[in-house]
Amino acid sequence: MPSRYRPNLPLFVLVIFAAVLRLGTFHCSARVLDDFNDNVKTGWQDFSFPIGITYADIAEQNGQFKFTLQPVGQSIFSASTRTSETFTLQEGRTVEFRVDLVTGNGPDSFAVLAFIPTGSDISQLAGYGLAKSPTDILISKGINKYFYAATPTIKNDNVTMVLSLTAKNGNVILNARVLDKDNNNAVIFDQTVVDTPRPTCWWGMRRIALPPRIWEAVTSC
Repeated sequence: MPSRYRPNLPLFVLVIFAAVLRLGTFHCSARVLDDFNDNVKTGWQDFSFPIGITYADIAEQNGQFKFTLQPVGQSIFSASTRTSETFTLQEGRTVEFRVDLVTGNGPDSFAVLAFIPTGSDISQLAGYGLAKSPTDILISKGINKYFYAATPTIKNDNVTMVLSLTAKNGNVILNARVLDKDNNNAVIFDQTVVDTPRPTCWWGMRRIALPPRIWEAVTSC
């Protein structure tokens, strides 16, 4: 599978985990899972790392699901999982998740839409995900496990992130898109990758100097 890597890729500091607004299946049904319109967070389970301080506030307010993270001097994220129901990948079927990204907070702030199997380690984001910051886009299967990593110049405010998963012949086909809500949902990013049962070599990153931020590519197989 082709992968691309940018050595100075920014840090994960903000994650929207499985923040799904619309679900599509192989026969094109769709529904809203949460429109965040009652200012009460229902059916979501929050996650933060136990570092001794409260660094994240995750709240539903004014029709939005808002993540507010305080700087703690290290790369870190917080997450919220939809717990009211589960979704299954089945042969020959497609499951599609969408979330509207209202705004981010800068180049080191990622929004992540992810499908993570029950029982997997949330702290490793061990599932299929689409991550977006103002400068970077990742399609991943966990932290430092990237099918795709690139720096397309596309907008980061008032867009829709779309992650489609199709099970076919033992593989999982991932299609990631970004839609421009200000331009009639025009597609401004579209990338497809395939996850196979065969052993995979992953692109990752590690920090070798601070400051400044200096990264080098690492590969694991």
